[in-house]
Amino acid sequence: MMKSSVLMAGIGCLLLAGCAVTTSEMLVNPGLANGPTRGKDMGVIRYLAQGSAADIQARQLDANLKMSNACHGKYRVVSTGVNNKINFSGAGRFRTNATSTDYVYIRFVCTGR
Repeated sequence: MMKSSVLMAGIGCLLLAGCAVTTSEMLVNPGLANGPTRGKDMGVIRYLAQGSAADIQARQLDANLKMSNACHGKYRVVSTGVNNKINFSGAGRFRTNATSTDYVYIRFVCTGR
């Protein structure tokens, strides 16, 4: 029962407004002991850099909200850049399809509560 309701919610979410289209993804949460080598206070978040201007703006707003939540308020953006992620998928025994997706990566630090 639980799995089917989660599945239906996910399908409904995709059909309504493409909620996965307008979200960002926290790759490194600041403040974790196993953070990157630049220090445990450095965070990294990314979002898809392709699509309509409204979708990109919604992703940026979602990233801002997630950075603020991760830092319990104030944060500072250290760097922003666009990088490619290459996706490979099999299309038969000897064929592979490769597609490229652009993501905006944001490195940030928390500046206080």
